[in-house]
Amino acid sequence: MSQVYDVLIVGSGPAGWTAAIYAARANFRTVVVTGMQSGGPPGGQLMLTTLVENYPGFDEGILGPELMERMQRQALRFGISTIEADVTRVDFSTRPFVVYTEDGFGEKKHEARAVIIATGASARWLGLPSEERLRGRGVSSCATCDGFFFRDQEVAVVGGGDTALEEAIYLTRHASKVTVIHRRDQLRASKILQERAKANPAIEWQLNKEVVEVLGDERVKGVRLRDTRTGEESVLPVSGLFIAIGHRPNTDPFRGQIALDPDGFIVTERNTQTSVPGVFAAGDVQDRRYRQAITAAASGAMAALDAEEYLTGERRIEWSEVKPEPAPAPAASYTTMAVIDSAPSPVTRTAENQSLGRRRKVVMYTTSWCPDCQAAKRFLARRGVEYLEVDIEKDPKAAEMIERWSGGYRTVPTFEIDGTIIVDFDREALEKALSGSTQ
Repeated sequence: MSQVYDVLIVGSGPAGWTAAIYAARANFRTVVVTGMQSGGPPGGQLMLTTLVENYPGFDEGILGPELMERMQRQALRFGISTIEADVTRVDFSTRPFVVYTEDGFGEKKHEARAVIIATGASARWLGLPSEERLRGRGVSSCATCDGFFFRDQEVAVVGGGDTALEEAIYLTRHASKVTVIHRRDQLRASKILQERAKANPAIEWQLNKEVVEVLGDERVKGVRLRDTRTGEESVLPVSGLFIAIGHRPNTDPFRGQIALDPDGFIVTERNTQTSVPGVFAAGDVQDRRYRQAITAAASGAMAALDAEEYLTGERRIEWSEVKPEPAPAPAASYTTMAVIDSAPSPVTRTAENQSLGRRRKVVMYTTSWCPDCQAAKRFLARRGVEYLEVDIEKDPKAAEMIERWSGGYRTVPTFEIDGTIIVDFDREALEKALSGSTQ
């Protein structure tokens, strides 16, 4: 019989790791379901951030991925367990609570007396058919992942908040010109970021404009803009388009299990308590207003303290005295966001899959701070696949080869398996290529 955890935490951004630290220090059996792929990058939005200057304790700032790695190491030091898998569904109508996960080897069931949801939020897209068609061919939501492909080219960033300006400033390291497109005449970003961006000679502005079409057949050639005041349309020639227009809460697996507001954010009462006693929420998944790393971490601590109070009281009563909210059928499949630790050695083999990858030539093209690349490394290592990693920032010719071989795709990770090119972290396509299936 599988063990029942005291506290199960879904998600591993700032809220998730902080909750894990507090729960473990309270001597609870704590597990973090870290996630693998969907619902945003492992580690949350900080994995797509360059320099973080407003997190206390780092007087010279710290890179977002490094901050997440430190949080994870601190949590692991207190003896927590981790499950590297995607949450597919939950059942909060029973005690203990049940969380189902999928890690590529079948669905598994986990039980816990308290659950903390810290799944964060994922990037919003414009919703244009042309945007979807050219995603990976010049359309991206991650400047740190794909910016290197646009050396000495002109690109655009859509958005007016902190994320948009951070992306624009970062892209000036590679692109010859970066145009910020915003549908209003005023930016929402912090004053300091606005000042930095406006002082950067490589950044230009298209205010009161919205993107109505992404132009290009095999790759991005430009964008069609519409003036939000006059309706007049114009064309802006660019090679890349980076979308930074906000995020949506990652709550798909919890629909019908707990109360959500009309926009999908988890409704909390009495600090972090959800509509189901014993289920708590922390971070951007329930925060419509602040959405900062420091406030997410703080709410993670609050959720762990609330869970401690709940569990302490629960141990003095019978489960039958707790009356949960009724729940419908299990929610739709969904994957949590997560941060992962350093990838194991590429020659690591698992007993279950030691034959996978044998005699197959696997090359993975990456960049230093690409979160999907880190997840892909773990994916291959768990299956015992030997591979050669090529960092395109250290080998610029590799970026040109990727684009040529893949028919115009400009994104990482990209894989070459026995001459077959696989773009992005597509687990199904990878499994098929690694198994040698031709079906």
